[in-house]
Amino acid sequence: MEEMRSYEKCKRKITYIVVAAMIFIVSRAVPVYAGDSTDAAALSINGEWSERYGLEEGTTDYYRFTIQKAGKIDLKMMAYAPDLVCTLYDGGLNGIKEKCANVGSETSPRTVTIEWWLPQGTFYVAVSSRVEKSGAYKLKADLRSSGITAADKDSYDHPQDMQVNGQVSGVLTYSNKDDWYRSRIASAGYYRCFSRWSGCNGATCFLYDQDLRELCAMRSDAPENAKEIMLAPGIYYMKIEGGEAGGTYSCGIKEIIPVQGDILTDDRGQVRYKVTKAGREGGTVTYQSSGAGGRASIVIPSTVRIDGITYKVTGIAANAYKGDSGIRKVTIGKNVTSIGANTFSKCANLKSVTIPANVKSIGKQAFYNCKSLKNVTIKTTKLTSSKVGANAFKGIHKKAVIKVPKSRVRAYKKILKKRGVVKGAVYKKLS
Repeated sequence: MEEMRSYEKCKRKITYIVVAAMIFIVSRAVPVYAGDSTDAAALSINGEWSERYGLEEGTTDYYRFTIQKAGKIDLKMMAYAPDLVCTLYDGGLNGIKEKCANVGSETSPRTVTIEWWLPQGTFYVAVSSRVEKSGAYKLKADLRSSGITAADKDSYDHPQDMQVNGQVSGVLTYSNKDDWYRSRIASAGYYRCFSRWSGCNGATCFLYDQDLRELCAMRSDAPENAKEIMLAPGIYYMKIEGGEAGGTYSCGIKEIIPVQGDILTDDRGQVRYKVTKAGREGGTVTYQSSGAGGRASIVIPSTVRIDGITYKVTGIAANAYKGDSGIRKVTIGKNVTSIGANTFSKCANLKSVTIPANVKSIGKQAFYNCKSLKNVTIKTTKLTSSKVGANAFKGIHKKAVIKVPKSRVRAYKKILKKRGVVKGAVYKKLS
């Protein structure tokens, strides 16, 4: 009888154990697979927590997800037991990142996070125990898509094309740690190389010439970086590199075209010009002044080339050489259409000036009190009384010789007399 009671007690214990095991197995969310990545369960990447899963002792649970465009994955594991490990793998089961929840309990779970930029493709998540014990957990995955396909296969020998004055966008990921671009510079000049970053901590944008000599570097320590550099015609390469966890970027090379009102200096750093019409083609400037004083002969050029752009010089600014006693001769380029007020006023030693055929206006006191100015050649036929300012020639040499177009002798005598030329001046016809 005693043996029968002992048998029944043992039988009840075995029954309780079997029932408890069945309840535990049924309570696990399905599908979850242990130890076989080929049958990995689909993991949602919608940013919501999964059901609570149970990891069996000595096993590994695998999940998979697929992304169509490169993006940033925010993967979280909530561990209800200590020493649970969450590992992110690529499609070939190469480890990308691992996080371990060192602590965690049924009443106080612990969350660990993996944030990483991934290219398009399929990825796996594994949950295991560092000490091969059982434990419960939840998963949450949230994808922030960049909308960009990661360029995993570009290189120096196979770069992507980048048009000058445009920009390109890309993404760095765990597997795509550098991108290469190639641009062709058609015209010499100053260019602005720029890079903009989102994430990409520790990344750098390099500009190289065709021999891979580094010309400049812009780091991702600020949301936007830019550098201005003089470039000759040729092939250039831009390389985006680095950034441990990845991120997105945009970069480009833009030609710097001065805008109207900008002040430019010639290549010798001597003469200043003001842009009156912007553009690589058809740009115009006004001659402002020269930093090289004491020159006896002044040449106002017809054109000037600055930073790879050729401009027509169409005017001379007011006060450009006012009071400069060193000047003796002035030659004005054929594209000049206007001479500003007081431009050569009180240039006491100026003796000779030629006003070219396209000049339409002369400002007030332009040659005022140029006492030595004896030889004046006026080639233009476009001057009118309203376009020659008051006292423009007052105070020039009393016996000045003024050469004017044959068709305008009479009209110009009248205009110039009103603008200060004395009766003793001699007028001659240009042949």
